[in-house]
Amino acid sequence: SLGNWICISMIEKAKELGHLYNERPLLHAKLHSLATSNVVFGPTVRMVKRWLSAQMFSFIPDDLVETICGIVFAKQNPNSVLSAFYQCVKYLSM
Repeated sequence: SLGNWICISMIEKAKELGHLYNERPLLHAKLHSLATSNVVFGPTVRMVKRWLSAQMFSFIPDDLVETICGIVFAKQNPNSVLSAFYQCVKYLSM
């Protein structure tokens, strides 16, 4: 089913990003820097978390959601919350 496929896909993405969690302090410093330098980052993370919760994916760790949003911002630097949200959801669907 679609729900199982999404769970498997997100677990695979988490494994791909797993090496980042070995460097947790550095990761948090980079995410904090991104949040302070880009006013769209914080609201985007909140929107993605709410969307995931509405889709019954509230079990996904906050760190993983923030990291995924950080990857999107590092690659594309969206300039609006809606654009950033769309890019994050698009990234999750890959």
